[in-house]
Amino acid sequence: MTGGKRGLEHQDQPSKADPGDNLRVHTVRGVFWSGAQRTGGQAIALAVFIVLSRLLEPSAFGLIALANGYLLVVLVFIEQGVNQAIVQRKDVSAEHLDAAFWSSVVLAVLLAGLTLLLANPIARLFGEPTLEPLLRWLSLSLVLTGLRATQTAMLQRDLRFRALAVRTASAETVGGAIAVLMALAGLGVWSLVGQALGREIAGSIALWGISSWRPRLKVEAAPLRDLTRFGTPVVADRLVAVLQGKADDMLIGLVLGATALGYYSVGYRLLSYLTQLVTGTVQSVALPVLSRLQADLERLRRVFIIMLEYLALGAFPVFVGIAFVAPELVPLVFGPRWSASIPVMQVLALAGAAKALPIATSTVFLAAGKPAIQLGLNVVTTSLAVIGFAVVVPRGIVAVALVHLLVNLLAAPLHAVVLRRSLGVPARRLAAALHVPVAGLLLLGGVLFIMEAVRPDSVMPIAWLVLKVALGAAAYLGGTFVLGRSLFTRARGALADGLLTSPSAQAVEGSLEGL
Repeated sequence: MTGGKRGLEHQDQPSKADPGDNLRVHTVRGVFWSGAQRTGGQAIALAVFIVLSRLLEPSAFGLIALANGYLLVVLVFIEQGVNQAIVQRKDVSAEHLDAAFWSSVVLAVLLAGLTLLLANPIARLFGEPTLEPLLRWLSLSLVLTGLRATQTAMLQRDLRFRALAVRTASAETVGGAIAVLMALAGLGVWSLVGQALGREIAGSIALWGISSWRPRLKVEAAPLRDLTRFGTPVVADRLVAVLQGKADDMLIGLVLGATALGYYSVGYRLLSYLTQLVTGTVQSVALPVLSRLQADLERLRRVFIIMLEYLALGAFPVFVGIAFVAPELVPLVFGPRWSASIPVMQVLALAGAAKALPIATSTVFLAAGKPAIQLGLNVVTTSLAVIGFAVVVPRGIVAVALVHLLVNLLAAPLHAVVLRRSLGVPARRLAAALHVPVAGLLLLGGVLFIMEAVRPDSVMPIAWLVLKVALGAAAYLGGTFVLGRSLFTRARGALADGLLTSPSAQAVEGSLEGL
């Protein structure tokens, strides 16, 4: 009973941070530790995935992709909604936290039970009998997610990304070790199930050890209504986004089978890791920071533009670079049998670069308390994507990837128009934020295009890959540094102001006067 109160009192203590701290410093620190969380976790997960890609058949990855398509839909109800409202709200009481926790746990248990009932019909729908026991075991991960969702939201709200980094790294390490051992033992797709469950168990234990807050056996109706009022359109938006992101997997599985889906998912997997690392890092910090600016629209716009600038600066070269190096990267990292994944990876990498603006705008709409606007945008783009997937899926997995690229290219100007009308951000400010990253991207693309044109036949693939990465990175970093030196100067100054001090939400809130 007292644990919840102690946790909240600790959270509400005034910060003793240096008064000279400002939002710029705290945000960059948050980005650093969020990046550390994702870099560590994603690096471990990617290393495990590379090992497993050489031990398992494509059909195993196809089966787990089908299971994950269903589970991601279910997880939206648990992880988003009321827990996202905890991050977004300016003021959160102990009653809000209790309501968020217990509603998440109850919902997780109910959805796990529903999964047990639906496992057989889902397996029949896709003609994959093995899918039924996979879903039954993976339903346990839903309960574990419910137990940690509110704790995660509280740490995000407090910008405690260093603690989240510890949790992510430990969870991925445990899950990865279990998966590799099971794969070496010849357990096939079940090694991927062991990875998922091991990751959730280890992550939940670490998270409860890190967080001092504990729920009380008490739920009040009014705080739950407060959270649900914001959370309902957020859940609807996330469901639409998951539908767009997983409709391709479901249709490929239905029409082309698990093996084709395995090749597609491997082409998608590296891009998924990079998206979580590059765009997810900024997005996770942007929501709690921008949410504290929702009462001051001009400050909100100004900080949003800065975040968009850094997001594009990091995302553009990573995704476009992957498109150029995929022919050497895929056989070297995953093995020659995955060559069918190369064109999928190239097309999806370009789609990832096009998503920078839509990802940024979705975050600012949530922070400004306008989730319904983002829901409307997602309904439009998801409708286009699903129709496109259904039309082209008989033509193969590359055609499905091309639909992703086309929809993301169309989404960028649509988001820009809505952003101007709803929050008053003019197109010229977006252009100003993007001109340096775009110029650097043109230099990067030009260098890599010329290298492909003059490539000698005798060069070893690994040597050519290293040379492409080195020259491409030099062209991009050199060009952006010359054209946008102030970007690097601001980032260096924020880092020098005290990177290793973990910022509190109160310090961020109290530093707004320094903007």
